[in-house]
Amino acid sequence: MRLDIAAISVGAHCRQETLDLDEELAKIDDLAAGVSDKSLVGVTQFLFEEQGFGGERDNYYDPENSYLGQVIRRKRGIPISLAIITIEVPRRLGCHRPCSA
Repeated sequence: MRLDIAAISVGAHCRQETLDLDEELAKIDDLAAGVSDKSLVGVTQFLFEEQGFGGERDNYYDPENSYLGQVIRRKRGIPISLAIITIEVPRRLGCHRPCSA
């Protein structure tokens, strides 16, 4: 199973919400479409500076910080959920190996 699908599915299950997987995956696709510099630096700059993704400092242990769909909506999460986004966006850009630095 793909990492993005697994993470989105776990979040929907834990929140007991109906999942529109295609809609949730499209949100990651949309993020990838916005990346102009396909290097690792370019992807991280896009996600964390331009888009404003970052760590949750005020309520770190809130489960919402782990649910990928919520992290994408809120742009706040814990390191593992942010890492999944940082893995999945470059994957959509064709970076099967680490993107160049």
